[in-house]
Amino acid sequence: MSYVEKAIYRYLKAIFTTGIKVFFSKKYLLFTLSFLFLSFFTTALVFFPSCFTILGLSIEWMKSFSISAEVAVAVNFIVYGLFVSHYPTKYWGVPLVLTSAGSTVLFHLYTYVIPYIAAGSYFTWTFLVVLLTFSLSRNFWGSKVLGSILFLGKKSEEGGILFAPIILIITLANAGMSSYLIYTSYNLTNFFMHEALTFVAAIFALLAVLVILVIVIKVGSRDDVFYTILSFFYVFSCWTLWRMVYATVQGTIYGESIWSLFISFFFIFFTGSRIGARVEKLEAEVTAQKEAQSAKRGKKPKKSEDTFDTPFLHVFSHVEAEGAIMCVLGLMLGYHVTFLQLVTSSPIFPAISLLSLQVLPTIRDMLGVILVTFLLVVFLASYRWSPMFRGYASPELYRFEFLPSFEELVETLEGIRRGETSWKIYVLHLLKEGVKAGLKSAGKKAITTPIEKMKKFAEKLFKGEEE
Repeated sequence: MSYVEKAIYRYLKAIFTTGIKVFFSKKYLLFTLSFLFLSFFTTALVFFPSCFTILGLSIEWMKSFSISAEVAVAVNFIVYGLFVSHYPTKYWGVPLVLTSAGSTVLFHLYTYVIPYIAAGSYFTWTFLVVLLTFSLSRNFWGSKVLGSILFLGKKSEEGGILFAPIILIITLANAGMSSYLIYTSYNLTNFFMHEALTFVAAIFALLAVLVILVIVIKVGSRDDVFYTILSFFYVFSCWTLWRMVYATVQGTIYGESIWSLFISFFFIFFTGSRIGARVEKLEAEVTAQKEAQSAKRGKKPKKSEDTFDTPFLHVFSHVEAEGAIMCVLGLMLGYHVTFLQLVTSSPIFPAISLLSLQVLPTIRDMLGVILVTFLLVVFLASYRWSPMFRGYASPELYRFEFLPSFEELVETLEGIRRGETSWKIYVLHLLKEGVKAGLKSAGKKAITTPIEKMKKFAEKLFKGEEE
């Protein structure tokens, strides 16, 4: 395999292997097993024929109770994950079980609240998937290994974003689709909310098109890494717009598909891999601090800030990694209940019409289009005014800028093939250029970095005198 193939394979493999390692580790195993048991057991009951009984209990009763249990565990996972998980598990493990059991009985008696909780989890999870898409794009194009290979030989001041023609074609196609939605939104036969949301979502989709066109045509060359990440975040998130256009062309309101569930599971593993990477980093920091403390008695170690490296996981920056895992699993359980309703022909709750409406995925996609446009603006503003976000969204890569341009490389290889150029001499030339580039980079770090630090110190000192 080529470097690019191996790097992509390694990137995807790390997502699944690290995610599985985290979720099935001793610390999170009980949460993972609870999630798997409830989701699979409820799915089996929903698709099981209702005419049967098990141990004297009807399938309908068991299905209702299992759904109540799944939603109850989802709510308790989220609440405990957000507000209690920073305490040791021994203090809240038993209360979690008791409150989950009590909530199950309560929801089973008052089933009318379940669809609203499940629908809330459905929308929240799908919106967080959009946020995770930016993290996915960032870790794809901005990683030290894969990103450096993809940007190999490209000078930072040379040209714009990667794959600009492909981005441009997709963006122009989206402009046409958005215009089509605006044109047809007044002719839809559905209820007024559907028409209004379609029109508003199409307007936001056009605004996103304008933002990406400005990036591709004008500003992409200013920071090719960040604008490549942002452009592919837009491309990866276009599926919401495409689903809307497909439904409009077909004249139908679509439901859910099994692919949505696969995408959700992929992002669960991705979330676990990012949390796992962060936990390993924190453990290494704590170990280093303990060693430093043992070397210097009396000096307290610095407290590590448990902040996560993605916009989505930063929402959970005030909770422990255990709490973030619980929140993710809880949201996915609520999403799963709504998903089951949308893929089954008969309603799970016959007396309640909310989840039997197949417009939920359509509304979800409309709001998703609006969210993507909003996030594009937020990320651009954060890049402009937040040094912390700029450092995350525009990482330094090993570009190997001493390598020749593609055209020069092709010409040289043709010369070697014809016998006009010696490959040994050319390799020595590349090694020489590489050494020069390395010395230049080392000199820059040795001279420029201290000057920048002195400049920042002087600015702080000057501000202090003014105050």
